[in-house]
Amino acid sequence: MARAKADELAKAYRDGLAGFIGALERADTAGRFDDPSNFASMLELSLTRYGLSATALAEDEKISKGAISKWMHGQAVPSSPARKTVVGWIKRKAREQLESIDR
Repeated sequence: MARAKADELAKAYRDGLAGFIGALERADTAGRFDDPSNFASMLELSLTRYGLSATALAEDEKISKGAISKWMHGQAVPSSPARKTVVGWIKRKAREQLESIDR
């Protein structure tokens, strides 16, 4: 019984993560992250719901944690290259999570 519940939760998380990745792809393709509020919402969601960390983003992409915090709270807007870097990192990390669930 407990194993069935765990499998059910894992499937729900996997499905949610797959949906999130799809939404990221569509929004990125449509240029929606050029809007500062959309970017801030996506960054906050990525860091609060999908287990990604601002520290890992900062370390992996050589971005200050202060800048990430300002972007997440709409206090600053990243440059276009920085947005692309962050979105790419989030998509890559989310895919890695999804792959680890599917193993």
